[in-house]
Amino acid sequence: MSIKVTSDLIIKIDYDPYEVIWPYSGVDEEGEIDQFYFNHDFAPIDNHFSLEKIMEICKEEVEKIALIASGDSTFQEVSDEVESMYGEGGWWECPWAYLDLGVWGPVLAVKAIGGVPISSCNGGCFSDDNQRHQYDYPMFSFRGIEGCISSVERSARRTGCGIFGSDGCLIVYTNDIRNFAEFAMDLLS
Repeated sequence: MSIKVTSDLIIKIDYDPYEVIWPYSGVDEEGEIDQFYFNHDFAPIDNHFSLEKIMEICKEEVEKIALIASGDSTFQEVSDEVESMYGEGGWWECPWAYLDLGVWGPVLAVKAIGGVPISSCNGGCFSDDNQRHQYDYPMFSFRGIEGCISSVERSARRTGCGIFGSDGCLIVYTNDIRNFAEFAMDLLS
């Protein structure tokens, strides 16, 4: 199997929803543009995707991960295929593919329900992925209002994902990248 599972990672829900900061306007208290908000709003992934399109992207991601897990394709082969999707317009034609494979679904799903994705990483969960990753486990962070946060928590509990708070954001994480696809589909259902 070509997927690394972080078996020693403890999955739990541990955050204070009142510590999550929602960037209402993208402007800070002094009237300055909040670069954190604008830089991390995954700008090319705006809200123009229909739920059907997001589900299609999630299913495509599941298929690609299954090919890697079965050994029928390597991570590099799948990555090359993803890059070929770009076309003449570059990654702007399919901006979700700019994200790590495995986090497309949850990032798009959280954005679709009104959250603001901040950061994401697949944690180098594919055995032949030689890229440097910021985290050792799959994760994404976001900000959101109460309804968004409660929906994310509900889906996390049902799909083997954990949540913790950090610097005004919520971090959703898992020990198996395949849980994120289930999370995304659960969140959108």
